[in-house]
Amino acid sequence: MQLRWATANELRNNRFEVQRSTDGVSFGMVAGLPGHGTTTQPNYYQAFDAQAPSRLLYYRLGQFDTDGRATFSPVVAVAADATAMASFPNPTHEFIVLAAPATAYRLRNQLGQLLRHGLLPAGTGTIGLQGLPKGVYQLELRTATGWLRHRIMKE
Repeated sequence: MQLRWATANELRNNRFEVQRSTDGVSFGMVAGLPGHGTTTQPNYYQAFDAQAPSRLLYYRLGQFDTDGRATFSPVVAVAADATAMASFPNPTHEFIVLAAPATAYRLRNQLGQLLRHGLLPAGTGTIGLQGLPKGVYQLELRTATGWLRHRIMKE
């Protein structure tokens, strides 16, 4: 499972820990990456969970300061079968058509900022991308088993 995140800036950031759980309660470290200390520049991170079991998983990100303090992201559920979602066209220009068993969606930029959200009809739905700059976006769809993540590109 490919895991990616970004920071807009960092203050005394020693390291990150990607943590995984199968029950959403007990977490274990999957990967650790060094932080960039203190910076006002955006930074992009990625880790790979090579041992991810094929089932619903829960992830969180731990950020550890140089003084030892830790903060954790909200827990995110990720379905192992991300192929249950299809979007087209991808890359796209003005809209994305979804075929997925979803009830709600969230669209985020690469820094994780929420840009759009809403409800979808069962089956196929359309999300407009008008007004958004060219780039890569993270589309999150809520299903009965958790949130599915899908990367889309606007040209």
